[in-house]
Amino acid sequence: MAKQKPTSEAIAIIGMACIYPGAGDLSSYWRNIVNGVDAIGDVPEERWPGKFYDPQSTEVDRFYCRRGGFIDAYADFDPVKYGVMPKAAASAEPDQLLSLRIGVEALNDAGYGARDFPREKTGVIIGRGNYLSAGTLRLEQHVRLVEQTLQTVKDLLPEIAPEQLQQLREQIKRKLDYYGPDVAIGMIPNLVASRLANRLDLHGPAYTVDAACASSLLAIEQACESLRSRQSDMMLAGGLHFTHDLTFWATFCQLGALSRSQMIRPFSSNADGILAGEGIGILVLKRVSDAERDGDRIYALIHGVGSSSDGRSSSLMAPAVEGQLLALQRAWRQTGLDPEQIGLVEAHGTGTPAGDQAELQTLKEFFGAWRQPVARPVIGSVKSMIGHTMPAAGVAGVIKAALAVYHGILPPTLHCESPHELLGKTRFRVLQKHEPWQDASGKRIAAVNAFGFGGINAHVVLGAHRAEPAPFFGNTAALPKVVTIAAQSQAELLDRLRQQHWDREPGAGQWRLAIIEPTAKRLELAAKVVGKGVAWHGRNQIFFSRDGMIAAGGKLAFIFPGVDSSFEPQAEDVAAYFKLPLPEFCTKIDPSESLYKVVLGLGRLNRFLFDILGRLRIKPDGMAGHSLGEFWAMFASGMLAQERADAIMDALEQDPASMSLPDAIFLVASCSEEVATAAIAGLEDICISHDNCPHQVILCGKSGSVEIARQRLHDLQVLAQPLPFSSGFHSPMFAGHMQPYQDFYAITDLHEPLVPLWSATSGEIFPESMRDKKDLALAHLLQPVRFRKLIENMYADGYRAFIQVGTGSLPGFVDDILKNRSHLAFSANTPNRSGMMQLSHLVAALWVEGAETDLSLLAASDEAQPHTGKSTSSIRLRLGVPLVRLDQPLQLEPTFSTSASSQAGNDPLQQMFDQTLAAIRQASVDVQAVWRKRQEIHPHPMTTAASPVVISPAASDAVVSAFEKTIRRHLDVNSNIPYVLDHGLYPQREGWPVVADRHPVVPLTMEIMLLREAIEEQLPGYVVIRFEDVHAFNWLVVDKPTDIDIHLNLKTYPEIEVGIDGYMKARAIIDCHYPLPATHPQSFSNADFRNQRDAEIDAGKLYADRWMFHGPAYQGVERLGPMADNGICGRLKVPEGKGALLDNMGQLAGYWVMEEDVDCLAMPISVDKISFFGPDPAVRETFECQVLVRHLDATSCLADLQLIDDRDQAMIVMEGWQTRRYRMDKDFFVRTKQVESCLVCSELDDGVVLFDDRYDTAIVREYLARRYLNQPEMAEYEMVSPRRRRQWLNGRVAAKDAVRKYLWEKNGRGRFTLFPKELVISNDSQGQPLVAPHLTNRFSEQIYISIAHKDLFAIALAGERPVGIDIEKIESRTQAFLNLAFGDSELKILPGCDNHDLDDQWVARFWAAKEACAKQMGTGFEGNPKGFIVSEIDGQNLCVNGHWISTRVVGNYIIGWTV
Repeated sequence: MAKQKPTSEAIAIIGMACIYPGAGDLSSYWRNIVNGVDAIGDVPEERWPGKFYDPQSTEVDRFYCRRGGFIDAYADFDPVKYGVMPKAAASAEPDQLLSLRIGVEALNDAGYGARDFPREKTGVIIGRGNYLSAGTLRLEQHVRLVEQTLQTVKDLLPEIAPEQLQQLREQIKRKLDYYGPDVAIGMIPNLVASRLANRLDLHGPAYTVDAACASSLLAIEQACESLRSRQSDMMLAGGLHFTHDLTFWATFCQLGALSRSQMIRPFSSNADGILAGEGIGILVLKRVSDAERDGDRIYALIHGVGSSSDGRSSSLMAPAVEGQLLALQRAWRQTGLDPEQIGLVEAHGTGTPAGDQAELQTLKEFFGAWRQPVARPVIGSVKSMIGHTMPAAGVAGVIKAALAVYHGILPPTLHCESPHELLGKTRFRVLQKHEPWQDASGKRIAAVNAFGFGGINAHVVLGAHRAEPAPFFGNTAALPKVVTIAAQSQAELLDRLRQQHWDREPGAGQWRLAIIEPTAKRLELAAKVVGKGVAWHGRNQIFFSRDGMIAAGGKLAFIFPGVDSSFEPQAEDVAAYFKLPLPEFCTKIDPSESLYKVVLGLGRLNRFLFDILGRLRIKPDGMAGHSLGEFWAMFASGMLAQERADAIMDALEQDPASMSLPDAIFLVASCSEEVATAAIAGLEDICISHDNCPHQVILCGKSGSVEIARQRLHDLQVLAQPLPFSSGFHSPMFAGHMQPYQDFYAITDLHEPLVPLWSATSGEIFPESMRDKKDLALAHLLQPVRFRKLIENMYADGYRAFIQVGTGSLPGFVDDILKNRSHLAFSANTPNRSGMMQLSHLVAALWVEGAETDLSLLAASDEAQPHTGKSTSSIRLRLGVPLVRLDQPLQLEPTFSTSASSQAGNDPLQQMFDQTLAAIRQASVDVQAVWRKRQEIHPHPMTTAASPVVISPAASDAVVSAFEKTIRRHLDVNSNIPYVLDHGLYPQREGWPVVADRHPVVPLTMEIMLLREAIEEQLPGYVVIRFEDVHAFNWLVVDKPTDIDIHLNLKTYPEIEVGIDGYMKARAIIDCHYPLPATHPQSFSNADFRNQRDAEIDAGKLYADRWMFHGPAYQGVERLGPMADNGICGRLKVPEGKGALLDNMGQLAGYWVMEEDVDCLAMPISVDKISFFGPDPAVRETFECQVLVRHLDATSCLADLQLIDDRDQAMIVMEGWQTRRYRMDKDFFVRTKQVESCLVCSELDDGVVLFDDRYDTAIVREYLARRYLNQPEMAEYEMVSPRRRRQWLNGRVAAKDAVRKYLWEKNGRGRFTLFPKELVISNDSQGQPLVAPHLTNRFSEQIYISIAHKDLFAIALAGERPVGIDIEKIESRTQAFLNLAFGDSELKILPGCDNHDLDDQWVARFWAAKEACAKQMGTGFEGNPKGFIVSEIDGQNLCVNGHWISTRVVGNYIIGWTV
C-alpha cells in the first residue's frame, strides 16, 4: 500500500487511566507490561466456588478451566467522593461506578482534574458487552431465586408448613444485597456513559456500544469521528468488562474457547484457547492542533481507525481474513503513512488456533514478508499477561501501544517459546524481553487490532508526537513518607518526637521538625538536633527550626541558574506527577557536546519549575538570576513577555553557533576574587567573568592567557580547571557579538516586574526606566556576574531564603557567601535525587521556616498519591455474586408419621413410636448442623493422620473470619527482653555501661517468633505452621526502650499477612495442628554434601574468637562441621534467647560464608519459607542441623536448612535462607572481630600506624564506625558533612590504633586489652587532636597524638611527648611551589636540584618532614613554610629545625614522622 496524503486529522491521546489484572493504575499496568508480569491466577472463590471446576466433565454446569485475569483487589470506589449513596454503591452495577472513577482519573491524567475545559463539547463513548453482570444477577436473586427455591422445596416436601416456608424465605432474603430505586437505575446498560457525563456535566454525546471484543475500538473510532467533525472538542472513550459469572464461563466452556492447558499462548504453536480477563480503560482524546495549543502532554497520535464486518462468512464464530483486511485498509487509508514504517503491532492475539491463524494471515497479506536489512518489527499481545478482557481488550492494547510509542520501548509477550509456523512468514517477531525502540525517523508507528465475535473488526494506527521518547520512570506517583511536628516549645517537640506523635497535617507551632523517610537512626539524630536548638536544613533528610526565618519576616527569593559544568535535571517524575508534558531537552545533556541544547533545556526547565513552584503556592518576594539565569528571571518576574522570550530561544535553536566563541575559555578557580586578580596580573585577553562566592571565581580569556593563569594558580595550590564549553559571555570579548541582542532589545518592551528583580551585574534592583532596564540587560552580557555582591545586598535587604529554580551550583555559592549567618539556600531540582523527592524536601525546608505553601507533598502516609488514593470512605466493590449460603438449617417437623398418628388416636404405643422417630429426626438435624460448623472452621479436607498437637475447644466454636489488627509490643532489654543484650553486634568489655555501644538488635528469627506469638495469642487454638516470604528491611535496634507495632491482616483463611511496621514483613499460614513431622531426609541428605572436611575452627572458638558475636543466650552451636563445598552440618543445643534456635541454624549458614576468602561478612535478610513440624523444643534439647547451599555469588548466599531430631525426623525446615554478603576481605574481618586485641591499621616503624581505606561501601564504613566510635563520637560523626565523613572516620580509626599500639608496647600486648570505644579522640581550640580514656581508667598518663590524611590513607602516631606526622603524594611540583616551600639552603641540599633534575620523591619527602615538624610544634606553618628548615639528610631521615624526622615510601606516597 503506497504512502499517500492523510485524509483525516490526527487525534491526540492526552490522558489515560485503567485497571487491569495485576495493575490498579496506569503506571503499574505499563510497568507490568515492560517487565513481562504474568497476572493470570485462579478464579477467586467469591466469583464461583471450586465445586464447579471439573476438567473431565462435559456437563454445562462444570468447567474445565479455572484460571483467568481478575481485578478484585483494585475495585475500590469512594461513594462520598462521587456523590453516590454508600448503601446503593454496595449493590450497584460495578461497571457504572468503576467507569466513573476511571473516567475522572483519565481526566486527571490529562491535567484537567482542576483545569477548565469545554464541557459543553466533551462527550463519552464506552464499549460494553451485554453479558449477565453482577448487578443484574443480584436483582435476579431477588425476583427469581427466592421464589424458585421455595417452589422447589415445596415440590420436594409437599407437606411443609407455610410458616416453615416463610422462615426459609426470610433466611434467603437476609442473605441478599439491598435493592431499591437508587440501585435499579443502574441496571440500564447505557447509563455507564451517561452517569459519567452527568457527574462531570458533559454535554457532548454519551452512549455505550457493543461490538463484542472490538467494542472499545469502535468507541474510539466514533470518538475520533466526533472530534474530526467538530461536533466535540474533547472525548472520553474506552471499554470495560467485569463479568465472570457462571453463565459466562459455561458459555465459553461449551464453545471450547477456553484453554484446557490453562495458559494463554498468543501466536504459539501450542496455543489452545483464551483465558478470560477483565478490566477497564479510558482515553482522553483531542484534536492534535488543540492539544498542542493547550500545552497538553501527548502520549501518542491516532492517525487512523478503521472498522468492518466479515459479511456472509463461513460461520458467525469463524474469523475471516477478508473482513480483517478491510478494517486495516480503511484505517491506513486515513493516515498518509506507509505500512513499511510499522514498528509494532498489538494484535488481537487471543491464543485460539483459528483466531491466531487468521490474524497472522491478515498481517502477512497486508504488511508483506520481512525483507532485510529493514529491522524486523514486533508483534505482541497483552492478553498473554492479563487474559482476554473482551470489550475492554481493544483499549488495553491501545494503552499498551500508546505507552510503547511514548516511551520508545518495545514490550515483550509471554508464552510464545514455540512460535506458530505462519509467524515466520510474516515480517514480525515476538519479544521475550523488552527492547528499546530504535527508529531513526522518530515516528514510531504502531497498530492495534481488535476482532469481535460475529465478525466485527477494528484497527487503529498510532504514531509518536515527539521524535525523542519520554523516559520511563517507574512509579511516578509515589511520594516519600514525611512526618512533621509543630510544637510551642522545645520540651513539647522532644516529647512528641520520643512518642512518635506526628501531626496529622503540618501544624502551626513555632518549633517545627520535618523528617523525610524516617528511620530509627534519623529519629535518634533528630532528637539531638532539636536538643541543640540550632536550625537544620536537610542533612540526613531532617529539617528543623525554632523560630522560622520567613515567619519572622525574612523574604524569599527565587534565583535562576545559568549554564553549569553539567546539566542533569530530574524532571520526568515531576511532569508525570503534575500531568504535564516534559519540556524538550530537559534530560541529561553534556555541555561540551551541545551547549545550545543545554541552554534551551535550562530555559525550559527553569520555566517548567517556576510553574511547578507556583502550583505549590511558593511565592517569591523577589527574583534574581546568575548569568543566563537573569534572562529567565526577567521572564518569570513579568519584565519580559513570553513571546519575546520564546523568540530569542527560537533564534538560538536556528543558529546554535551564536552561543560560543571558539577561543574564549572559562576557567573556574577555587579562590577569592583577590587571589584570581593577582593570578592574571599582567596578562592580556583574560578577565574575571564571574565572582560567584568567596571561594570561587571564573576567569574568561584566550587559551594562552588562561593556561598561564591556571599554572600560576596551581603553584599557589589553588584548584583550577576549564569548563567543558567555550563562550565569551560576561567579558569584553563578547562585544563583537552584541548586534543580535541590541536588535532584540530595540524592538522588545521591558515591563515593570511583578516582584522586585535584582541584577547580578549591578548587585541592585533593576532601574525603573525602560531605557535603563535595556542598558543594564545589555551590559550583563559584557560585564562580570557579581553574584557575591548580589547576595550580600539582598541579604542586607532582608532576604533570608534563596530558592534555586532549576538545577545548578547556586545554593552552594549562597552558603559560602552567607557562612555563619542565618539563611536557607535550597534547590528545586538536583541531579542526586528524584524530582518529586527534591520538591518534598523543598516544601519541608520552607515549612519549618514558616513559609505558607501548599503542603500536599508532606504526606504522612506510607504511599501518597497525586490522585485516586483510597480514602477512608472507599469501599471494595464486589464483582462476583457467590452462591447464597444460609446460616442455619431449616427446622422441619417430621411428616411421615402424620397419618399413623391420626389413625392411632390415643394409642400409647403409637405415640411412643412417633416420639422416637421425631427424636431421631432432630438428632440428624443436630449432627448435620455440627458438621457444617466444623467444615466452616476447617474448609480444607484433612488428608493426614491426627497430629500430636490437637485443636483446643476454643477453636472449634467459631469461624476464623477476616480481620486486621495492630498489636503494640514494648521491648526493653532491662526488663522483658534481657537476652537480647547477648545479640549486640559490637561486644564490649564486661560490664560496659552504655548499651548503645553494644548495638543490641532483635534478630530476624526473634522477630519471627514475636509474629508467631502475636498470631497464636489472637487466635487461641491455632498454630503457625509456616512462614513464607520473610523479608527484613531495617535493624530493630533496642538500645533503649522501644515500642513496635505488629500488624496482622487475615483476608482469606489460612493466610495472614504479618509484619513489624518499619522492620520486616512475612506471610503466615495457620492451622489447628502442626503437620506430622516429616521423615528425614527431606529435600536433601548427607549424600548431597560434596567434599566433606573438618571446619577450620571448632565450636568453642566460634564464640570465643568472635566469629559469631553472640552472647550466651544465643550460643547454641555445640559441633561445627563437617564442612562441604556446598554446605555445612552441625549439632545445636537450644539456648534461652527468643528465636535462638532458628538463629543458630542461621549461624551455621553464616559461618560457611566466613570460610570464604573474600566477602566473609554475612547477615540474614530474607527467608522464602520456614515450616514448623511441632511446638518449640525445650531449652537444652539437642538437634542435628544441615545447611545445603543452593547458590552463592558476590552479594548473597542462598541455602536450605533443616533441623533433625534424634528420631531422624525434620522438626524445622527453612527454604531459601538468604544472607547478604558485604565487601570485606578476610584479614579485615579477622582484625575487627577481636578488636580489643587487634589493630585494623597496618603497623609501621616507631609506633606509626597506617589505615588504607579500601572499603567504599556504606555498610562496611558503618560497621567500622560502630566498632571504633563511642556514643559521643558517633553523635559527632553524624554531624560531620557527608563529604568529610569518610576521612574523619579514617583519622579516628588511625588515632585509636596508634594509642592502643603505644599502650600495648608499654604494658605488654598479651596482658593489656583495650577496646577502641574506651578511648575518645577530640580536638583542642587550635584543632590539635587530643586523646583521653572514656568511661574506664585503663590508662592515666598523658598521651600525645598526631593524625594525617591523604586520599584514602590515614596515618597516626602516639607518644608520651608531642609528636608529628604527615603524608604527601609523590607528584611533580612546579618551580613556583619550590620557591614558596623551600629556602635557598634547602634547595641546595634537595637531591637533583643542582642539575635541575628534581626528584619528585625527595620533594615530597622534604615537604612531609616539614609538615610533621610543624605539627609536633603545635603551630602548623602559620603561613610560613620556609620557617621550618631541612638542614641535614641522613639516609631517609631529615633534620628540621633541630628535630629528626623519619620518612618512608608507601606506594606513591611519602610518610614523615617525628622521632
